[in-house]
Amino acid sequence: PESTAPASAAFEEPQGEIEKSVAKVFAEILDMPRVSRHDDFFAIGGNSLLALRLVSRIKSEMRSDLPIVQVFKNSTVQSLAQYIK
Repeated sequence: PESTAPASAAFEEPQGEIEKSVAKVFAEILDMPRVSRHDDFFAIGGNSLLALRLVSRIKSEMRSDLPIVQVFKNSTVQSLAQYIK
């Protein structure tokens, strides 16, 4: 049987342009159809190597100078978007 990641209490659509952009990059890097604004990058399959790819994509697509340490400190879509703002 295929194991599936536990669903968060309730899916919550990302709010605002920055959250939507961050969620899109999370979903693409983790090969998921969609990501909730409260999903934690590492809890849903991310690791340090994928975090490097995440930072690279955010830097190029969102023109944000995002230090890698911030992905570890702000690992949900919502908190990372708040940092980028």
